[in-house]
Amino acid sequence: MNKVILFMTVLTFAVVAGCGGGGGGSKVTITKADNLFDDGDYQDAQDAYVSLIASEGAPAIAGAAWCSIRLHNYAQADSFFSAAGVTLNADGLAGWSFASWALNDPQDALDHATAALAANPAFTTLSIDPLVTSNHLIWIQASSYLQLDNPTECYNKIHLLDAGFAMPTGNAQQIASALLTKLTSLGVAVG
Repeated sequence: MNKVILFMTVLTFAVVAGCGGGGGGSKVTITKADNLFDDGDYQDAQDAYVSLIASEGAPAIAGAAWCSIRLHNYAQADSFFSAAGVTLNADGLAGWSFASWALNDPQDALDHATAALAANPAFTTLSIDPLVTSNHLIWIQASSYLQLDNPTECYNKIHLLDAGFAMPTGNAQQIASALLTKLTSLGVAVG
């Protein structure tokens, strides 16, 4: 817990120092940070979320981390998500799966995607970004299973995305190649 408090304090100080003390402007709120994110102004949105970490906790951390994902700074996103840890909601866990996947950590990506879907079984889209859907998380699960050399579970997840896809046959290399080809045809995770 002390690491989280230290992390949040350092980030808050960095934002305040970078803004020249923060006086005079309108009060930053989660809604304002969300609007900046919606507008694609990810750096300003991240600064706003970071300034809200002390008062808002996990939602602000998740927002800052999603900004890092959009800025392609996956290690920073992973650090934000790690700081929030068990307090993350489905949106945060989904983001953590994206960061882990981008950092080539298939086990963590799988664990976080599975946790996100379990935390909100009705999950259809990310509240911060409706372009991110449960299908992206299922794709991450399938990709992770393939990297973890579990073709059966990879197929099971692909089958959720394309019910008409039949389990490939052949030797292990041929099956893995066919699954990879199918995953590629389905697209990639957003990030």
